[in-house]
Amino acid sequence: MRIVEDLLAEELPEKEVLVEGILRKRDIVSFGGRRKNGKTTLLSNLAMHLSAGAEMFLGHSITRPARVLALFFEDDPSQIKEKLERLYALLDPKRQMAVVTLDELISAGVPVSCTDERFRNYLYKQVSDFKPDVVMLDNLSHLVRGRYNDPEIIDNAFMLVRGLANTYGCAVIVAAHPRKRGKEDPKHKLNGDTEDFFEDIMGSSHFVNSADCLWGIEKIKGGGNYFLAGEQRRTGKEYLSVIDLDDDGVFRLTEGHSDKLTSVLTSQKRKDAWKLFKQAGAFKWDEMQPRCTMMKQSAFYDFKRELIRNGLVVKGEEDTWKVV
Repeated sequence: MRIVEDLLAEELPEKEVLVEGILRKRDIVSFGGRRKNGKTTLLSNLAMHLSAGAEMFLGHSITRPARVLALFFEDDPSQIKEKLERLYALLDPKRQMAVVTLDELISAGVPVSCTDERFRNYLYKQVSDFKPDVVMLDNLSHLVRGRYNDPEIIDNAFMLVRGLANTYGCAVIVAAHPRKRGKEDPKHKLNGDTEDFFEDIMGSSHFVNSADCLWGIEKIKGGGNYFLAGEQRRTGKEYLSVIDLDDDGVFRLTEGHSDKLTSVLTSQKRKDAWKLFKQAGAFKWDEMQPRCTMMKQSAFYDFKRELIRNGLVVKGEEDTWKVV
């Protein structure tokens, strides 16, 4: 217990930003996506980008190189190796990324389970030895041994993850599957009602609602993926991107103009503002903001950032911008 004046006088460290807008140290991230929708591939991409100190990840700035420990419980080691080999040819992690695969745990006689003391001790030792900025656990179904609806098991999983973040100051990203839908269930889309999408994630009654950040990935019919990420608990903001997986195994923002618009024009106010941008020709931001009376100033600058991040507006001559 602390007297409130003592708490207010205490100097507590801020959460350090690792990826602008979507990830800080000590964050707990619940990352949802259906089987074969790209969760492991995206985590591999993020791990390599962070450890290599790349400038950007899907339009979000990376602040510095970061150490990453990724534990893959689902895919065969040969599949993990294949993914990482392709990424390694483009990004040099400089020995800042470490990987644990299921075969290593089996060989060590360590069952993957959030309630098993052997696994908890093994996990804590790996984190203590490697000192990562980010830990990735792929995925929740293995941690809870399929007992998605057992509140005690889900709580054990969450407390294990929170313990890692608090003890070692690392962000922890946990991949998870949404529950299976019945034939009569509505389809919750990342470009629609995101709250319902995340409520579908297994263990959502506790794990999802207690997470700092909610991320999701979803295949788009006809090609590409939606990727949504944000710091919902801290800022209430989330960012939807349309991404494509290249032949080299790297996810990149799609070049498809209509798909980008879908991901950015998520409200009527943004759609109305977009019409003004299209009519403006060459413009300056400080001139456009007063014209967009339908938006508060903070909302306008969020919109500006998303237009630039998705390449929907580009810089022209003499500090002007234009719609692509």
